[in-house]
Amino acid sequence: MPKLLGDRIKEIRTNHNITQTQLANALDVSKSIISAYENNIRSPSLDILFKLQDYFNVPISYFFDEDNEDYYRLTVDITDLTDDQFKIITMLIEEFRKQNKKED
Repeated sequence: MPKLLGDRIKEIRTNHNITQTQLANALDVSKSIISAYENNIRSPSLDILFKLQDYFNVPISYFFDEDNEDYYRLTVDITDLTDDQFKIITMLIEEFRKQNKKED
């Protein structure tokens, strides 16, 4: 059975011997949010995924099972982008999200 995103977050956190509180402080969120992620009650935003990637020094794809369709929806290699290009991509994603919410 493929691991869910929350399972991956809990796995990497526990493998690094980090408490939920410590991770919450590092990401500037509450402990209850970390718990909700790990219990697959809530999904982290793209911003939080990038923070997790940086904090644990892993590719963002680590958090997604290759057999899970979400893996293909969020895996994009941005290593060659400049900071300005990354900001533009982030703004585009946010604009797409806003438009999708309007269509719902």
